Amino acid sequence: MIEEQQKTSEVERKYSNWIIASFASVVIIQEMYNIIFGTYVFFFYETEVKLGLVFLTMAYIFYAIWNMFNDPLVGNLADRPNRLWKRWGKRFPFIAIAIIPWVVSWGFIFTPPDVDTITGALTIFLWFLTFTCLYDLFYSIVSTNTSALLPDKFRLDDDRRKYSALRTFLGFVGTMVGSLIPPMFINYGVKSSYAQASGIVIIIGVIVTILFLPGAREDKSLRERYFEESTQQEEKISFISSMKSVLKQKNYMVVILVYLMSDTAGACLTASLNYVLRYVLNEPADALLLLMIFFLLGSFVSVPVWLKLSQKMENNRKLLLTAGISNVIILASVAFFPTYLSMMFAAFFLGFAMAGFKVGIVPCITDSMDENLVTNQKHMEGSSIGILVFFLRFSLILQALIFTTVHVITGFNPDLLAQPESAILGIRFHFGLIPAILFIASILFFYKFYDLTPEKTSRIKDQMKELKL
Repeated sequence: MIEEQQKTSEVERKYSNWIIASFASVVIIQEMYNIIFGTYVFFFYETEVKLGLVFLTMAYIFYAIWNMFNDPLVGNLADRPNRLWKRWGKRFPFIAIAIIPWVVSWGFIFTPPDVDTITGALTIFLWFLTFTCLYDLFYSIVSTNTSALLPDKFRLDDDRRKYSALRTFLGFVGTMVGSLIPPMFINYGVKSSYAQASGIVIIIGVIVTILFLPGAREDKSLRERYFEESTQQEEKISFISSMKSVLKQKNYMVVILVYLMSDTAGACLTASLNYVLRYVLNEPADALLLLMIFFLLGSFVSVPVWLKLSQKMENNRKLLLTAGISNVIILASVAFFPTYLSMMFAAFFLGFAMAGFKVGIVPCITDSMDENLVTNQKHMEGSSIGILVFFLRFSLILQALIFTTVHVITGFNPDLLAQPESAILGIRFHFGLIPAILFIASILFFYKFYDLTPEKTSRIKDQMKELKL
């Protein structure tokens, strides 16, 4: 009995703020690269490189398809029992090997060959596709293993909420860096300025990597538990069987689909920013700097508010619904702000609302993964996260298809500085209205089908203790 109590206390150990912050710091790189990718990549290749929309859309589709198979396979590979887990850990070796290649490979995306965009279109297409796929391979290895380690490492609700708040705060640091650095270097019409900005963020990524690795290391008790699992679970978990097990979990699939819709909304919003500035408001590239400052200010101000609200509610489902409604209200109106000054105020409130969704989504993911663990009675966190990312990659296809469809229908022409009124309306549409519609759909779906209440999650945690999971 004493031995079992000791083992339970080790599983539910409380971590220091330093370890939680170190582990959460990887989100700085993720958010830094994500905001730059979402804000600049489609815009860069359409308006600066002038790669045709057919090639660009096909590249996004092939890239997303690669992601769909890449992420679940990476997660499944990491879940397979290995006797080396006792010494090196289950997740840390994958993270340590892939993180530097991930950080460095980013720079190649913004350095395509300087060839004629008509005769050399295929060359540019293959360059973009090759390096985005390599970049995402290493990103998937780091992200999948980091996300899978989260619910296994932090078992206490207090640690999870603290991690969620720190992750949200550090995520905004990454968003801040990714938002503020590029406008300082980028000039519309100068392709080399995009590469200069990328070089700076790579250096920052290397520095964050050094801070992140100590928190990503599994402690001795966790490594021993992994080793014990590897000796008991000799049968390999096949990719197909693990995927089927996860797909049967209703609440986890609900969270995935809600995340997909919100991710697509965010992708449309961020990818629209440069179009709005350059073609709707006729502002220079560095005008994005001030908008992002207001967005980030709203985000920073809101984090303690949402955290306090989450602690008061003690209901992750209700918190996410509240944040989702806030996003709908702001997004429904943001497309019609007519001036640069009014856009600053919109950016502030948008940052406030979106921070709430980021604070609320992580506990819902971990709660649903706990339910999966109890249902299957085996650890498949890597496969679960891989499947999550599998579906999230559809947002890349959806954003590219939305932009391509809107630009073709409304007559957008990247060779024109003064766009026709129909194209201006199209930009406003994929900037605010489409994201608002997607958020409405996501919160209605979540409200209808997600049923992990505080009472139910409490029972699940009791079952985890009984099953020694």
